[in-house]
Amino acid sequence: MTYTTVVVQRKIETASLQATVEASSAYELVEFSVTTKPDETGNLTYHWRFYDERNNAQYVSISSKIMYAFHSEGIYLVNVTVHNNVSEATAITSVNVCGKISGLTFTGCCNRLFNTTVQFEAYVQTGQVSSYQWTLRDTEGVTFTASKGQVFEYKFDSGGHYQVQLTADNALSNQTVVDYFSVQVSGLITLQNLL
Repeated sequence: MTYTTVVVQRKIETASLQATVEASSAYELVEFSVTTKPDETGNLTYHWRFYDERNNAQYVSISSKIMYAFHSEGIYLVNVTVHNNVSEATAITSVNVCGKISGLTFTGCCNRLFNTTVQFEAYVQTGQVSSYQWTLRDTEGVTFTASKGQVFEYKFDSGGHYQVQLTADNALSNQTVVDYFSVQVSGLITLQNLL
């Protein structure tokens, strides 16, 4: 009498990949886990690929979870293909790798005389910035204008005391700096003024 064992495996319909965090610092371990539908699909093999800036790391495992640390800042893709003997499915996710913002500062007008447009420019010591937000107010807190971007330009029509506030954000942190300054607007001498 002969016995034959038949292993019946179900086809993997879909795979879904998730990271435990949406953002992390460089060199911080992040756990990735993949689930399949249907859940019970027999012996599975996982082919992981991390699109890191320094190398495209690849791993093969029998675990639905893996830990990985990216080497530099940026938005990185992670790809996993799940195999069994009869099918495969691929899932992709991304992680925003960004250091915490520190050393936020800006250049621009502080205690100077102007009769033209003034340009402010933001800088950070560390951290990849997702957005900059500028707010210009008078000393009573009334907002004149708000702007986004690393560079902010404004033309002062009248002299006075002002406050400029700059906020820098990323997925892990934010930092705000405020500075106070005086502006004296000098009028241009025209031919009409001389007549």
